[in-house]
Amino acid sequence: MVNKISQDVRDKNKYKRYLLIVLGIIVLLFLWLSILGYGRATQNEWIDRFNPFLRVQYGYAVLPNQIPEKRKKTTIIDSDGKNKHVAAVKTPQRVDAFVADDPFGSGSWLKFYTGQYSSKQHWALVAHKGSYVANIRLVSRAQSPLMMREQAGNHYVAYDTHAERRITKRFPWWPFN
Repeated sequence: MVNKISQDVRDKNKYKRYLLIVLGIIVLLFLWLSILGYGRATQNEWIDRFNPFLRVQYGYAVLPNQIPEKRKKTTIIDSDGKNKHVAAVKTPQRVDAFVADDPFGSGSWLKFYTGQYSSKQHWALVAHKGSYVANIRLVSRAQSPLMMREQAGNHYVAYDTHAERRITKRFPWWPFN
């Protein structure tokens, strides 16, 4: 009888340890999914980059006619290294454009760097994983598929915070694609 009670106490401690391990795994899984959902809802490109549930999508975007630039003070050193002076240099900024992922209108507003582009090539093919932009290829209007050309449009439209959300999903915090 004493051995049976002693064995039951040891089993109770063993099962208690198993329960704590299972609960710890569930809590860690919930935290991990919450972080991925937060990254999706706030368009955090560093979290979306490592989200295993998102896949790389290809979408088309219309770029603005002028590259957004910002003047920034920088120190310029001559080639001989003797003369230094401060000058305002124009640095390109990220473009905020709607990237249409399919012909049915789903997509999202993404911010990305494009480099220099001409007025004839102000469309972009964007490879992105959530809000993480992996690659950009500047294309002309004729190079984009007809269905995507109609969806993306001809003119750049700036993002309006009052008009629509940045992510066109029913549940923006859902970490899965």
